[in-house]
Parts: sequence; structure tokens; C-alpha cells
Amino acid sequence: MTRQITRRQVLAAGAATVATAAMGPFTSARAAGPIVLRVSSSAPPDNYGAHYLWYKPFEDNLKKLVGDQIKLDYFPNSQLGKEADVVQQVKAGSVDMMISGPSIWATIVPEIGALDLGFLFDNYAHAFKAVDGGVSAVFDKLLLDRAGVTVLGWGFQVGARSVYTKMPVKSVAELKGVKLRVLPTKAFIDTFALIGAVPTPVPINELYTAAQTGVVDAGFCHGAAGLAHIYNRMYQATGEPELGRAARSWLERTLDFYRLARDSGGSWVRGSTDPAQREPWSGVDLVDGAAGVALVLLAATTSVEPMWDRMFLVSPPRPDPGAADG
Repeated sequence: MTRQITRRQVLAAGAATVATAAMGPFTSARAAGPIVLRVSSSAPPDNYGAHYLWYKPFEDNLKKLVGDQIKLDYFPNSQLGKEADVVQQVKAGSVDMMISGPSIWATIVPEIGALDLGFLFDNYAHAFKAVDGGVSAVFDKLLLDRAGVTVLGWGFQVGARSVYTKMPVKSVAELKGVKLRVLPTKAFIDTFALIGAVPTPVPINELYTAAQTGVVDAGFCHGAAGLAHIYNRMYQATGEPELGRAARSWLERTLDFYRLARDSGGSWVRGSTDPAQREPWSGVDLVDGAAGVALVLLAATTSVEPMWDRMFLVSPPRPDPGAADG
């Protein structure tokens, strides 16, 4: 007996505000053996990788439900191609599943780019409420109707986006002419083109190489501590003195927020070093709290290489231990 199964899946873990999950068409005869699905990811295949944090529980739960009837072949580190190409492969059915942020799917369904618009949400709770309250259902239907892709679910985000550059930038006007790494989607490209920057689409796994070769000299990450960490990791990857100076500058800025709060009897403040724009900060989580700040400070002041930053796709690529010297 042969059963036809036509579904398309993209497992997407948040690079922007939220994350999604979905599956591509395949035909299988049950008697021929287990169904094998190919899963693509641009992240490293370990417990600290952003995508693996989603993939591994999915694989384990699937095995509990169906045993060996369905098996997953995981292809991390963009082995099946850059994300912009893999979405087309998922659409065509040559790749069954993909883990990514929703942003890249704006190349298929432009409306999804709305999630990448700056200042669209007031905070994370606002974003989650919107997505869970019906926004995700709209995008689910658009992906199914236009691409045949079925979204399995929406997950957690990995923080807001900021701009970081090799040279200090004190105003939006100073971004004019700066080559800025962006995702290859209209929302990012148009936004920074309007600002006057030179948006340059670069896959995340090629970012460090692009910085080393001068393809780009700016990019995205999170808040003062996050920017300090990005600069520090970029400095480690490139040896560029300006990046080292920028890392120290942003570390000092991070500590300024602590000093301002300490002087007023608190622990931390957030928002701005301008007294009129400060607010108390009691968060302790990794993405938006003291735990993340502490990890950044440890990474900057010890010789131990951090592993936790792989979940945010910001750790420099490691040399291949099997590669020949010279």
C-alpha cells in the first residue's frame, strides 16, 4: 500500500522578532522503509547553536511519537546552501525542512517583512501578543497559498536589532555610505538605503569572512553589552584594531549603565545614559537581562572562549581541525 503525503515544512527559529516551523512535499511507500527528511540550518550543530536548540527537542519528540518511521537528516552550517537558496529548495520539495528566522521568507512572501520594520512593537510582550493573536495565522496562510509551505509553529526571538560599525557612529547621518550587512529582504535593504547606508546582503555564515575581506564594515546585534560582544568577537576574527577599540568603548558604555544606577542606589538602568531617559532595570534573563551582561563581561575579561554565543549566531567560525597546515 502506498500513501501520498504532500506537506512543506520550514522550522524557523527567531532571527528577528519571532520564529516559525514548517515541511516540504514528499512521497513514500511505507513498506519501503522509514521516511527520511532533510533538515537545513545555517547554525552550528551543537547544544549552544540557536537552531539546534529547536531542532534537537523536535527530533527527540518525533522519535517518541513515531519511532523509526520518520528519520531526520540534519544539515547544519548551511551545508545545503545559503538561506535564500534553501527557501526555494523547500518550496520545490528538494529540501524537506528548514530552520531559519522568518525574515528570509519575505523573499517568497513579502508581507512577512512587516515583522522586520523598526519600532513596530513596543516590547517583546507586545510582539508575542500580536503573533499569537492572529498575525502568525495570516502569515501561515500566505505561505501555504503561495509557496505550499506549512508552518509548524512560531517560537522565541533572540533580541532586538541594533547597528554596529568599525568606526564610531554618533548619528544616523553618519551611516551615509557605510557598507552594512543585512539580510537579503526588501524591508532591511530599503530601510537602510533610505537612511543613506549601503545595504549589502550577506548570509550569516559568511559574515566574518565578509568583514575580514572588507565586503562589509557594519552589521546588527543587541544593546550596549551585545554590541561590545560583537565587536570583541569580530576583533578576535579579524585582528582589526578599530574593532578592538570599539569593543572596549562599548564595554565601558555597558559599565556606565551600572555606575549610573549604583550612584543612585540601584543595580542597573536601561534606556540611555541621559538622566532624563533612564529607567530602573531588574531583568535577569539572558537576552534582555543581567545574565547576558555578565556573560559578555566574562567573555571580555577571561581567556576562556565563550560557547553560549553560538545560540545567537555570533561566534567566529572555527578552523577545520582536519585541514592541513600552511
